[in-house]
Parts: sequence; structure tokens; C-alpha cells
Amino acid sequence: MENKQKQLKILSVEDDAIIGEMLVIMLNGMGFKATSAEDGIEGLETYNEALASGEPFDLVISDLGMAEMDGITLSKELKKITPDIPVILLTGFGSLVRREDFENVDGLLSKPIVLEELNKTIVKIMGDREKKNSAT
Repeated sequence: MENKQKQLKILSVEDDAIIGEMLVIMLNGMGFKATSAEDGIEGLETYNEALASGEPFDLVISDLGMAEMDGITLSKELKKITPDIPVILLTGFGSLVRREDFENVDGLLSKPIVLEELNKTIVKIMGDREKKNSAT
């Protein structure tokens, strides 16, 4: 059976240019097709453009703390558009987050990003999504 994980189209939203670039390199190196956006507003625009073009993203990975539109707000906006889009948030402030803030988030990873953790989280979330979709 073909590995569908390798075909995933991922949107990375990160306002730190160096971290954003490294994340895209990591994701592409893992065999995914990654695109980056520099903040939540650009991320939402990029997501909507891909959706309108008929080539939607399969997963969004976003920084939690960003100016103008943070990762939680972005995840809420994305879920309004596509309720089943998986969203992973990245944070350097893992101990400062409140559980209720994450009802629209499918995964949470701490920075610095560990390649194995990132891959394991993506595989789990996409596997859970596939099971849910095949059950309906």
C-alpha cells in the first residue's frame, strides 16, 4: 500500500524567519510538501488561496505566539473554514498555556522542534483523521 503520509501538503506559519525556514527544510526532508507563511494573517491568506485553487493543505503547523494573529486565533479561523483541518501548534511557552485555549488544536509541540517528535505527531494526527473519515 502506498504511504499517503509522504504526499501531505503542509502549511507552516512561523513569524521567526529562521525557525520558519528550518521547519520547511525539516518537513521537506521528511518527504512532505511544505509551504511557509510569515504570520497568522499571511497564513490564513495562503490557506484560502490553496483552497480556492483546488489544492488545499492537509495540515497546518503554526507558531503559538505571533503578533496580530496568534496560533490559537489562526486555528479557530481555519476550523471555521475547514472543520477537519488538523492544526499543530508550536510553543516555547509550554507551561504557560491553558487547556481550554486548545479546543481547536490537534497537537502541541514545544520548541526547539525535535524531528522525531514532529514526525510522530504528524503521523498520529493524520492517522486519527483518516480513521475518523473512514468511519463516517
